[in-house]
Amino acid sequence: MLGVLLVFAAVALLIRATRSPADRAHLYPIPEGEDRILAEVLNGTGAQGLARTGTRTLRRHGVDVVFFGTADSAADSTRLLVRRGSRERAEEVKKLLGAGRIELAPDSTRRVDVTVILGKDWTPPVELHP
Repeated sequence: MLGVLLVFAAVALLIRATRSPADRAHLYPIPEGEDRILAEVLNGTGAQGLARTGTRTLRRHGVDVVFFGTADSAADSTRLLVRRGSRERAEEVKKLLGAGRIELAPDSTRRVDVTVILGKDWTPPVELHP
């Protein structure tokens, strides 16, 4: 049993050591504290990978994105839905994305402060483009 654990640990270390800098370029520390912004990012366009790119954009600026995926409906313009807490958190997300219309849409079951629905008006940063 101990041998299996040692082999598992060795393989895990080997995998970690062989990651290239490009593999680690999208890893950002998880923010801590009560002032952190919890968000979810949804793709409201037909463009592949836009929610992932939006997630990376926000994470590199310290937003804790806990979910990303596809929106239920298409969106021509980016919308920021305030789910809980103050509007200031959505304003910070808007500033980081450079786009978005803020709407109040309380929904404490979503467990996020802001839901971002990316629309066709949002242009991802060139270095993070899918």
